[in-house]
Amino acid sequence: MDLENKRLRAQYAELERRFLKRTAELESINAALSLEIAEKTRLEKTLKDNEERYRRMISAITTYTYSVLLEDGLAVSTTHSIGSLALTGYHPGDYERDPFLWHSMIHPEDRHLVEQQIQNLLAGNDVEPLEHRLFRRDGSLVWVRNSIIAHRDEHGRIIRYDGLVEDITPRKNIEQSLRDASLLDELTGLYNRRGFFMLAEHQIKTASRLERSILLFFIDLDRMKWINDTLGHAEGDSALIRTARALKATFRDSDIVARIGGDEFAVLTIENQEFNAEEILERIDLAIQAENAQPGAIAHLSLSIGMSRSTAEISAPLEELLARADSAMYEQKRKKQRARGA
Repeated sequence: MDLENKRLRAQYAELERRFLKRTAELESINAALSLEIAEKTRLEKTLKDNEERYRRMISAITTYTYSVLLEDGLAVSTTHSIGSLALTGYHPGDYERDPFLWHSMIHPEDRHLVEQQIQNLLAGNDVEPLEHRLFRRDGSLVWVRNSIIAHRDEHGRIIRYDGLVEDITPRKNIEQSLRDASLLDELTGLYNRRGFFMLAEHQIKTASRLERSILLFFIDLDRMKWINDTLGHAEGDSALIRTARALKATFRDSDIVARIGGDEFAVLTIENQEFNAEEILERIDLAIQAENAQPGAIAHLSLSIGMSRSTAEISAPLEELLARADSAMYEQKRKKQRARGA
């Protein structure tokens, strides 16, 4: 019995020794694992910090900011960040050498908007961010969002303003693709009726803000039914396409030229001294003559045109402008019919 007890105690002692050894090994492994976990956490934080630092560095390089110092309401110095290089292709030093470089980069059709933004700012008003186009150094166009923050002295006078210029070209391209898919006439490439009404309202608001007059032309292609019935629908389509081409050649890119019905077209434009009603009508006539003189032209193009005007002093809604121009167009058409009958 004593021998058996001694054997059992020896086995127990051996098992206890092994357990203690294994426990010590596990504690050592756990300690090493804890160190590895702590090191991994430290490295992950270091990596995250480095990535954030790199992001800020890249942001500082690619973000285009500028600052304009004012004295007595006039700009005395302008500085541009290195971000101008990535967005426009121009180095900050280029602006220092040519004080008028920025103005020359603005798309001509957008310059009055930028000038008005600055005028409002200098008048002491806070201004909303403005979206407009710039010409890059390579001649390509880029859409930007120009946000301005004014800094005032203790008397409330603006002594400096800082600007942030962001590239919004990708968004503008997507917006344009969506508009093109639903707002264009498939045959002529002009705006359709929906596109005309959508963009015309925006154009009228722009004219009102600029205190400029609006001209609306309602245009009908004469003898369209005769062309279809006598020369065929293919020639009818060709007549519509040629008319659209003549109108595109007459009007500016900023004008809204649309085919709003079968043989009916409408154009909305902001009037100025160089582009007034008489000048426009003359240009339309010359463009139609040029189309009729084209080799292979079969159907003779002739247009009946009605016009209405909305001024800054006496404005009118789009529906009224369209109705007045439509009425004037039909009056011209009736005069033509009476002249042929005579």
